[in-house]
Amino acid sequence: MLVGGAVALALALAAEIVPLGGRNLVIERPGGAPKGSILLIPGGTTRTAIDATGNTSSQNFVIRTRALYQQAGYVTAFLDDPDDLRSSIARLRALAPPVVVVATSRGTILAAHSAVALGKGGPDLLVLTSPVTKASPRHPGSTADVNVAAIAQPTLVVTNELDKCAVSPPDGAAALARAIPHAQLVTERSSAADSDPCEPLAPHGYFGIESQTVGAILDWIAHRGQPLIAPHATTGDEVEDVLCTTTMLPTSCCSEMPSRVSCVVPLTATSG
Repeated sequence: MLVGGAVALALALAAEIVPLGGRNLVIERPGGAPKGSILLIPGGTTRTAIDATGNTSSQNFVIRTRALYQQAGYVTAFLDDPDDLRSSIARLRALAPPVVVVATSRGTILAAHSAVALGKGGPDLLVLTSPVTKASPRHPGSTADVNVAAIAQPTLVVTNELDKCAVSPPDGAAALARAIPHAQLVTERSSAADSDPCEPLAPHGYFGIESQTVGAILDWIAHRGQPLIAPHATTGDEVEDVLCTTTMLPTSCCSEMPSRVSCVVPLTATSG
């Protein structure tokens, strides 16, 4: 169901609120045996207001799409204040491994830093969507402040080719993916917007292509971060969830293909 252009998916099961050292971890489970756990780190302040039952009205990309991960069989979790991820990751690893951290916008700074700082206590897989690669006078700090070359986890970097937010340019995402040792880059393309460029209901937050973008993330998670190679590629109306890769098509495939196509740079790619 669409509400105000954003994805609004009913959560079938009640949330569990777990107090962790002054923070609250909200855990939501799938209907069956879980395939793993996904810890969601939103953008902005990275904090999420919750009510007494663990519900939130946040429209942040990773928060508003969490039911898609649940429907795919994953436990989802988020913190009201994700300043420290160590205990949350440990809790989720005991519940349903592997643990994947999926962050967006300014949350990618925290997620990247945690992946480096926590080492083996960090996530098994890392997903950085619309990463903030440039600082601004209003919001200092970016992934440039993190030693991303020390990120050991398989990492997926996701960007929108038409993201107009000044702090998360697509070329910055591509450079970030090249700087992380075991990273792939997925480039989406959409132009629909119902908010300012850096807000969630815009290309920055994959507005209107939420299912497609989460689907690409889920495919990568299912392969445990291994390169995604499409069996074939077509053009025009025949394209159905094709993943363009630099081993198959030019790196310009996103500008040449319909908006629902995801372009993936595999681990072995050497594109500049």
